[in-house]
Amino acid sequence: MAERTLKPRGSEFDSGTTNKKKATKKVGKYTIDVGVTGILKDRNIGVPEDYHCKCEYCSKNYLGEIYDTDAGTYYSQAGRRRYYNPKAGTHIAPGHFLGYRWAIQKFTQSGELVFDPTIGTGTAIIEAINNGRNGAGIELEFPDITQSNIDFQFLRENDKPTGKYTFINGNAKDLTTLLPSNGIMHDSISLVINGTPYPTLGSVSSDAPERKNLKKNDATGKIDIVNNTTFDYANDDNFGKKKGTEYWNFITNMYLDCIPFMKKGAKMVILIKDMMQNKSAYLLHKMVIDDILANTTELKYHGIYMHKHIPPTLFMSTYPKTYPEAGQIPLYQTGIVLTRV
Repeated sequence: MAERTLKPRGSEFDSGTTNKKKATKKVGKYTIDVGVTGILKDRNIGVPEDYHCKCEYCSKNYLGEIYDTDAGTYYSQAGRRRYYNPKAGTHIAPGHFLGYRWAIQKFTQSGELVFDPTIGTGTAIIEAINNGRNGAGIELEFPDITQSNIDFQFLRENDKPTGKYTFINGNAKDLTTLLPSNGIMHDSISLVINGTPYPTLGSVSSDAPERKNLKKNDATGKIDIVNNTTFDYANDDNFGKKKGTEYWNFITNMYLDCIPFMKKGAKMVILIKDMMQNKSAYLLHKMVIDDILANTTELKYHGIYMHKHIPPTLFMSTYPKTYPEAGQIPLYQTGIVLTRV
């Protein structure tokens, strides 16, 4: 990770556009099955009334909401189950494929390179290679799950991936050396896309939990606890264990380190579902973008898109009833889009 002195937070803006294309099949209340290459639709009728933030980013250059306009329903994260390995292992917050696929389809062309510095269960690579792009990613905590999900894509009889991939088991703080050593050079990436690791708020990590891997035993049909290195939370460099200034330095430097590897005009997409703190929305998306834009002139604000977190979590259903005095809770995944100038 490059040595640099980070500045206070700030922001700047420009303009962008959106368009719409094809989707697939509704099952019950939501659109569940969009296949592995289905084009995601969107609608742009203004920021939804139940969206939780009105900051300067969320109020300027709204790119739209991912929504199945043919069926008149929200897409569901359950569609991911159709083509990710059900035996790969558990992860509390696998990337919502909708935000990744929409950005890949919107901002890249066939054969271009998509990169995620903390790729988790492999979502960015999988959505890239299934849609004819090339994918690359780094993962420290969940490499077994990542590789298993990627491998699973090549087991299908039809619709096999047409893109190539580079998966690196390592730490995103070392990406300036890891990428060149794996053949990824400056000015080569068309899209950097990342679900920002959550900080530690209080004493417990808000990121994926510190727990053992759980897998179903094929012989007994029961869930076994598997002791392996998939969950490397003991590593001092784990972003999800950081808090305060240390967390912000890690996260901001990670995004700034990506810039030299991006082509001119390439997009950086930060995907975040904000948390709640003290009965108010914790606007992590705004804080992250503030810090990035305060520390570089090579990225400009492009716009924002979003999709509803479907199916809803138990927290989303019960929290407003338990704390009716609380502010609007986050119901959406927010995608902030930056452009390299």
